[in-house]
This record gives sequence, structure tokens and C-alpha cells, in this order.
Amino acid sequence: MVSSRVLKRATVITCLATALSACGPARIPPPPALFPLENVWTVPVPGGVDHGPATDGTHVFYVSAGTLHAVAAANGKPRWSTAGRDGTLGAAPNLLALREADGTVWGIDPASGSARWKVESGIAGTLPPVVDAQQVLIAGEGLVAIDAGSGRVIWGAPGEPKVTSPPVVAGPLVIVGEADGTLRARDGATGASLWTHATGGEVLAPALPDGEGRLIVGTTARGIIALDAKDGKRKWRWKVGTDVITGGVVVERNAVVATQEAVLWGLRSGGGNMAWRAALPSRSLGGPMRFGNAVLIACHGLRPSESLLVGFDGLTGRRLGDLKTPAEIKWPPVAAGLGVYAALRDDTLAGWRLPPEAGPAPSSPSKP
Repeated sequence: MVSSRVLKRATVITCLATALSACGPARIPPPPALFPLENVWTVPVPGGVDHGPATDGTHVFYVSAGTLHAVAAANGKPRWSTAGRDGTLGAAPNLLALREADGTVWGIDPASGSARWKVESGIAGTLPPVVDAQQVLIAGEGLVAIDAGSGRVIWGAPGEPKVTSPPVVAGPLVIVGEADGTLRARDGATGASLWTHATGGEVLAPALPDGEGRLIVGTTARGIIALDAKDGKRKWRWKVGTDVITGGVVVERNAVVATQEAVLWGLRSGGGNMAWRAALPSRSLGGPMRFGNAVLIACHGLRPSESLLVGFDGLTGRRLGDLKTPAEIKWPPVAAGLGVYAALRDDTLAGWRLPPEAGPAPSSPSKP
């Protein structure tokens, strides 16, 4: 005779199996359609693009032969030009910042090109300025935070260790990499150093906040590491074959990072396990750009006269397609909304548009 306890257990198992079968297999959301990637405009740039492009989503900015230019992101039509402006660029919807090599910083109205303020930061270097909602960060031979509205210096650390990676705002923190391999977290309000982590090699790639309290960092010590944003302690490390010099993106719970061995990695940000690995056709020309659950990355072409824009599903690593550019991409491209913008070595600036059903490029997560 079968006991009542066995019968109850069998009933529970049967009900559970029925419920699971009714649910069906787990569904993975489809990646957005990145292709066809349409070239919507190309504008000639006599002498070529020296710095840029940068975009605020409405305009695309670049420097050529000592003149700062703005064109419309929608159609490439000229908006304004200002002579006597030469340097690296950073843009946000309400401010364009131009940083000269000697540390002079201009705050510029994106719509008109008029200067709002000018400040001598005292920080020499060529890293592009980072424009946050409230401040502009200038890094190089030290680090300075400038009020985005007035140009007033909020805090500065001139003469501190040389900063080699673009600063990253992660909630209340500012994260920078330094030439001796140190990753440093500073208080965003005061600039005080809060913690450091020795990576073992010069830090060139910007840190990537994953939105769940971790910072993902590619290193030149052949590794991708995750640190606790509160104290800088290492959570995990993934070994790679060569350097990581560009930033990554987070797609759901995957940190997507390119290495100089022409590999794109999708790593679980929580534990560092590999979600997927994809071979690139060649070394990348910049970090991946996220569109919804997909990423687009620029790579060297199979011939010197071209580059490739290659798309991947950020959840599975499946290759979605690619586009050959009419000439080699000169500087890392930038993305905003459904637009991708790049300077080409044939002395042109080009804008591409993704299909309407593609997810727009999001802002990088800023929660630590």
C-alpha cells in the first residue's frame, strides 16, 4: 500500500511539472535590428578632423585646422563655426567643453558656439573633458572639477599622479586610472581620495559602473576585473590574452568589453563568469556602443582603405551583421539616440542612422 505521504509528494511533483510545461521555455528578448545601417549624410572636411567627433544628440562637433565646427546631427548641415578653438571635446545636452593641451578649458553654448566661460585649469594633457550634469572633469597632469554652469573650479588635484584614463562619474564618486596602475576613487564633491586599487599595469580604459555596486575595469595587466565601488576591493578577475584600452558597456547583467586580441567578451558582472565570447574581424577602433540589447563596435577593415561597423547581440554574442565604411575611420565613433558619427580618413565626417525599431543608445550607468 502506498502511504499518504508518498501520494502527496507525487501530487506536488505532478502539479509542478504541469505548471512548468505550461510556462514553456524561457524566452530571451530578441536583439534590436541594427541593420541596415543607413548612411544619412557625409560632409567634406578640408584638412580632416583633428579632434572629435563629439555629440550632444542634436549637434555633432569637431575641430579642424584650429576651428571648432558644429553640424546638425539629423542631416549634417552646418550650424556654426568658431575660429581659434583647438583641443579635445566633451559634450552634454546643455554644454560643450573644449580642453586645450595647456589646460585652458572653454565652456561653450552647443546651439550657438558662443563661449559661456573660460578657465585655466592648470592641468596639461589631451584626454577629452568629461561633461557631467553639474561639472566638467579635466584629467591629465592631475585632475580638476569645474562647475558646468559658471566655470568655477570646485576642487583640484594638480600635480597628483598622472591620470591616464578618462574620468568616470559613478554616483558620488569620480573614478580615474593612473600611469602607475592605480585605480583611484575620489569624492565627487571634494576631490578627496577615498580608496585606491593596484591593477598591475597602466590604466587606459575608463571604469564601467554596472549599476549594482561594482566597477568593471579593463587593464593592461591582461585582465578584466570587478571592484566593489564602496572600498575598491576586488570581486573577481577574468584573464585575457592582451591589453584592454577601451571602455565597455553593460547589457542586462553582461559587461561587454573588447580586448586588443580582437575578441569581444560578455562577462557576468556579478560573478565574472563568461556569458559569451565573440571574435572580431580585427582590432577595435573604440569601445562597444550599446543600442538596446545589442552592441555596435568599429573595427579595422580587411583592407587599409576601409573600416567595419560590426553588430552583436549583447545577451548571446551572436553576430548581427556589419557595414563597410567608404574610408578608414580615423577616431573612435560616437553614438546618440539612433545615430552613429565618425570622422573618416578621406577628410569627411559621416552620420549613420539605425532602423527605427532599434533601441536608442543609452547613457552610461552612473550608479556605483
